[in-house]
Amino acid sequence: MSNQDYIENVYQHLSQYKVNKLKIVEDGIYRKNKKPYKHILPDKEKRLNIIEPIRDKFWNYFKTTKIKLHTDFHHLNSSQALCFNLFYPMINRKEKYLNFLKEIFECKNNEEDNFDIFFEWVDNFNLMRQEGIKSHHDVFIDFGKIKYLVEIKYTEHTDASCSSSIRNANCNNNIIDIINKNLCPLEKDYKTLYMSYLSNCYDIKKLGSKFKNDCPFNHGEQYQLMRYIELANLKSTSAEKWIPVIIYPEKNQFIGKEVEKCKEFLLQNIELLEITLEQFIDKLELYDPILSNWLKERYII
Repeated sequence: MSNQDYIENVYQHLSQYKVNKLKIVEDGIYRKNKKPYKHILPDKEKRLNIIEPIRDKFWNYFKTTKIKLHTDFHHLNSSQALCFNLFYPMINRKEKYLNFLKEIFECKNNEEDNFDIFFEWVDNFNLMRQEGIKSHHDVFIDFGKIKYLVEIKYTEHTDASCSSSIRNANCNNNIIDIINKNLCPLEKDYKTLYMSYLSNCYDIKKLGSKFKNDCPFNHGEQYQLMRYIELANLKSTSAEKWIPVIIYPEKNQFIGKEVEKCKEFLLQNIELLEITLEQFIDKLELYDPILSNWLKERYII
């Protein structure tokens, strides 16, 4: 199955879910092109994007936060809605989900018996020196000595690369020259530190062999993942370990390939925890079969 076939199958599945489960026949509008689509909810019904068992409690919780909904939150394939549906149930029932999170995040030996979950987390210290809009991380899970920056993908399949508005001919140099000669326009004009910290996490010689006339930040989801990996590395100390996590459906080949490309150049001591959505939901069944079944029905094809 091609990645586009997978995306179309998801849209079809969600379209049927909208009618059969949510009882919504009206199509929602994609704001970018003003066209109706079957897998999109009418904006007035966007609250239905949260699964029924947690819907009312979530929206009451939402009113107490400063979380901003994504522009396309009313899309049934919204990764932000998926994020809420996966992790909101765990916020107020920590004892029930503590061991699940330890197991899925591969930290069974973690002695911490408590955790906190934050949606749309922002690094207030701005260690990467991101000007303008700082990066929001889908979920930040804090176990005390171990912390997880979690990124969640569902149907994403586009090249969300470095901003094209500031690219120039220097971006077509070998990555080693871009670093050594300070050629990155993002770093020169906006004072970000993405390129400066690259060697802390990646094998620069391997990158140089791969990106001979190009910058790796020009390539889709790699750009986002590389930044998150750098930030987790910068935040880690002898007292606290920060680990970047990516959760995505196993059939989304685009994201899978981007993750593998990213991992190919990591230094041996740098982690990127990769979890498929199917693994997450299957493991959850051992701790909360009802929630797991709701999530399977909604998201898994």
